[in-house]
Amino acid sequence: MRARSIFSALLLAGATLLAAASAFAAPEKAAGGIRFTYKDANATKVSWAGAFNNWNGTANPMTKDANGVWSVVIALPAGEQQYKFVVDGNWFADPENGATAGDFGNSVVRIGPTGDLQKAASTSNTAYSPKILMGGRAIGLYQSTWSDVEYPRYELERPELDMDLGFDIRVSDALAAHFLLNVNPKNEDVQDYKSRLNFKRGSMTLTQPDLQMTFFDSDTVGTWDDPMHLVGNTGVYGRPFGYERSGLRLKTPKYGFDTEVLYADNNTPGGVGSPGFGSFNPGTAAVPIVASGSGYKLVTGATSKASATDVGDNHGSFGFGDGDKDMFAARIRRRLRDDLLVGILGRSDRGYHFGTLNYSEITGDSTWLGFSGNNHQQWFGGGVEGRWTPKPNVTVEGEFLTGLHRLVMSDGAQRIEGKATEITETSATFDNTISDAAGAHLELSRSNRFLLRGGWVIAQGDIGLGASVERTNFTFPAWTQEPITPAGAPSVYHIRAANVDYQRGDYLDGSDLENHMTEWKLRWDRNWRYYLGRPAKTTLELAWTNFRYDARTAWEHQAWFPNGNFWLESGQHVVTTSRLVMLGEPQAIEIRPSIEYPIRRADAMTLVLAGDYATTRLDKKPRYAETILRFGFDQSSAIRLQTDWRWVKYDVPALSLSNGYLSQFTEAIYRFAPDISVSLGYGVDPWVLDPNTNEYANIGREMFLEDLNANGWVAESNWYSLAPQLSAAEKRLQNTKRIQLKAIVRF
Repeated sequence: MRARSIFSALLLAGATLLAAASAFAAPEKAAGGIRFTYKDANATKVSWAGAFNNWNGTANPMTKDANGVWSVVIALPAGEQQYKFVVDGNWFADPENGATAGDFGNSVVRIGPTGDLQKAASTSNTAYSPKILMGGRAIGLYQSTWSDVEYPRYELERPELDMDLGFDIRVSDALAAHFLLNVNPKNEDVQDYKSRLNFKRGSMTLTQPDLQMTFFDSDTVGTWDDPMHLVGNTGVYGRPFGYERSGLRLKTPKYGFDTEVLYADNNTPGGVGSPGFGSFNPGTAAVPIVASGSGYKLVTGATSKASATDVGDNHGSFGFGDGDKDMFAARIRRRLRDDLLVGILGRSDRGYHFGTLNYSEITGDSTWLGFSGNNHQQWFGGGVEGRWTPKPNVTVEGEFLTGLHRLVMSDGAQRIEGKATEITETSATFDNTISDAAGAHLELSRSNRFLLRGGWVIAQGDIGLGASVERTNFTFPAWTQEPITPAGAPSVYHIRAANVDYQRGDYLDGSDLENHMTEWKLRWDRNWRYYLGRPAKTTLELAWTNFRYDARTAWEHQAWFPNGNFWLESGQHVVTTSRLVMLGEPQAIEIRPSIEYPIRRADAMTLVLAGDYATTRLDKKPRYAETILRFGFDQSSAIRLQTDWRWVKYDVPALSLSNGYLSQFTEAIYRFAPDISVSLGYGVDPWVLDPNTNEYANIGREMFLEDLNANGWVAESNWYSLAPQLSAAEKRLQNTKRIQLKAIVRF
């Protein structure tokens, strides 16, 4: 097959590069100084020139031996020394030395106080330019899965070749760039020979003494280290910020303040147009009327709405409904004392969840206010943070944030103000005034949150204790809640079609909803190296979350969903597999113990036992009980055998789930070299390539279940449908028979 031939060629190319690299001789210490060599049998004259001899191209000529290798020994003073070779009048960087500096790509050696060479990080490994460092990774993946369709057999899925080619470019001492290109015919959905080298992610960084600016495109820029992670720590996997975003990050330590500014724009397609109502009937706003003396009046505070909102389709064809979102964040920190760091920070997101809205609100006994037209959503928030370290082994952190989520009317939107001219028992007549509403906004929610966390490390770092409490409150106008279809009525009040969420509702009680979430966490880490004579490690995490919801709160507005918690990235819930079964409950308890035990050092034999147990009350059986067992050892210096087992038990009467499921993955890995390996495995691999970070992560089983609709997106829109889908997904994971061959080459 062509994929196999391409991958074989990559292996050969990688081996050739390794062999070629080993043939070069970098600068080395010799009697009398440092020896430099340059191989060119056809050259007639070669000299060494550098800062040491004022870049004199003839002062230090080199001597050629019988093999065509030119060499010279130069006594250099301590410090950084830049140099080049002058070959027949042409200047070249040292191809055997990957460390370069300066605007002209000069080679660099660093000399210690005793005349020894000090190691310098490579900035080049190609003869094409002394400013380019090339590297990459090639992955060949073959999976054959058992199928009972038509007739029983193993079916070979399309082989996958994923090749990353990275370039670290030192444009100058002040400007560096990183670009990652990729070849993957499967992702392009083309035949192998039609695949192309595509841009995957990249960044450019400008560094000055008091300023660093990074321009990035889908390159991760990390997670902020404030206690509540205002930027990053996204979704169920806690991913860093930057994937599928283009933007700028600025850092400066000027005037004693550490300042960071981040601006990013979503670079994924979709989500930039406001969907209309289409065939959805927005209906007519209700006008509630009550008796008042001898006449009638309107019910002040009552609201009505009809809306169509692009909420995406869980990053499928339409993304998360945030295709035009801009994000701006900034923070300023200052160390007041050696043990005290304080800061202020803020963030604003705008231009997501485009939609159409018809909204009306009774503002008085005989008046009303309405908005009609296209819109988008926006949120902004900010606060303060602090970190106190009274002792080297004690840390106390705190953070307070306050924020606002609102809907912003777009160009062409209208504001309608009405005054009743006649009110009867069943109807009202109004005199309305229409004006431009572009830029007007309606509040969707307000929130305050704080976190206090402490950590204590003792016993020479072998024991770590941590505790935290986080409290978040939300205030929602009544009309923001998803409408509930009355019993016996047709389902026309709330419909989700593809990427659009349609709602129509009337709200007689206009008072705001007050919701609260409080989370307590405890953590214990222990290294038993002194007691057991080996670095055996144990951890225990306990999280107890308490929810207080107004009785009018819609299912979709729970605090683990982005509709109910704008602090989450739009479209990114935090409903893990274990949390699926605790939704709608007033409290959730999560317990995660783990043991890592190195059985035998000689062959790296290791046993890992980890658990994830979730319940709603400590006196109740766990609704979700998961146990992971990993065992592996080196059969030889080149071969490693390992296995990974997962047992999970559900006990959720509301979903009629009471079964247990067992799955496993076993593999043998052969290491040709530190950066070249081939593995043969059986089962569903728990370690897969995370597209956000472009690194392998232990999320394979979770992503397998998500792809089969056992995820928070489905739980938000239709929780009761989880019963068959979750059971079917777990059965598929348990029963999947898959043979996997994987080769990885890093170069």
